[in-house]
Amino acid sequence: MEGQPKQKITVVDASDHDGVLLHVNTTHLSPQAAPVPAAALPTLEPIYKAPPRRKRPFRNLAISTAVLLVLCLTGGVAYIWFGDHQSQAVTALPPAAAAEAAPIKPQVPAKTTPESVALLSFTNPVKRGENTTLAIQTLAASSCSISVTYGKIPDQQPGLQTATADAFGSLSWSWTILPNAPLGDWPVKIICSLNGKTAVLQQTLSILD
Repeated sequence: MEGQPKQKITVVDASDHDGVLLHVNTTHLSPQAAPVPAAALPTLEPIYKAPPRRKRPFRNLAISTAVLLVLCLTGGVAYIWFGDHQSQAVTALPPAAAAEAAPIKPQVPAKTTPESVALLSFTNPVKRGENTTLAIQTLAASSCSISVTYGKIPDQQPGLQTATADAFGSLSWSWTILPNAPLGDWPVKIICSLNGKTAVLQQTLSILD
């Protein structure tokens, strides 16, 4: 009807459907207008659609790398700290072990100590022209003689002289087997004396061709 104001119908959709901003259409209808079919209702036209979220693989990779680096650094510091404490624990010897590791000091035997002599090493058998060495252990400051006899003939080489044991009781002789020394087994005799007491050691020297 003419002269009567038309009513204004506004369709608004305030929701955001997947980032789509809807455009609102407004339609003026008369008060006595017939019901508007659904097909004639104002349409909602999208005027802006938000872009899809972009994946960020490089950012995720950088974060993972940073976390892994921090873990490695932490583990390395812990390993160094633990290894340093372990080395300190190993090098710190207890008093008993430190006493055992101390160098042995020579001791002067008492006058009542019986004389003794024992073989430490002997280069044997040997061939003509080769060198041989005989080492013994006796009391400190003992006077010891050595003799090598081929049948009834004693070896008179300079290396077979009477000598005195050192502060630890060690003593050795070295000499060369003569080119014309007789082949076979020959006696070697060591006599050590200290404070009027004597000890004897017998060995056999084997000369090969």
